[in-house]
Amino acid sequence: RFLTGVVPFRPENVRITVNAISERQAAVLKNLLTRTLMEQILAADDPESAEDRKRLAYINAPLIAEEYGIDVLLELEKTERFKNSMSIVFKNEAHTFDISGILVHGNDGVEPRIASIDGCRIESQFGHLLLFYRNRNVPGVIGKVGTKLGKFGLNIDSMANTSKSENEAVNILRISCTGDTERSIDKIEQELRKIKSITYLKI
Repeated sequence: RFLTGVVPFRPENVRITVNAISERQAAVLKNLLTRTLMEQILAADDPESAEDRKRLAYINAPLIAEEYGIDVLLELEKTERFKNSMSIVFKNEAHTFDISGILVHGNDGVEPRIASIDGCRIESQFGHLLLFYRNRNVPGVIGKVGTKLGKFGLNIDSMANTSKSENEAVNILRISCTGDTERSIDKIEQELRKIKSITYLKI
């Protein structure tokens, strides 16, 4: 869900490139990602999309995406250099957004990790809840984010950040919650957006 949820615009073209998996596995991946993307697009659309939300499924997700003017293309690569990797590029007439991931050997076996996002090399583990945000490169932002998350009972389990430019930073926080905090995601996002130096965020 994170892979499609962080895109700050509605795409017209989605290109998925995967390496070192079979065509059958790639087809499954394409349908899963397309269904997740359409779940979020249909959830944000007008009431007329209610019927499409009901009929959306793994099998028909690419067809529904096509009906909404979204072209999802899958490419298979077989190179040793980028073994066990995947990248997704989202485009429309005005914007481009990319995200890539890799499989690495960790303490718990093979695990997926984010390798880059929005043109920035940044490595992060996946988790049940991930916070992605961009901010102007000024002091004190991380502290403000941590304070606001703490008020909602959210813990920061790990953090990765890098500078996209001299003036902008990109951050991914793996967070965990207690109780019913997850039901308040919209409220948490609204509260974090009050931090003036944050230019975009998504949980």
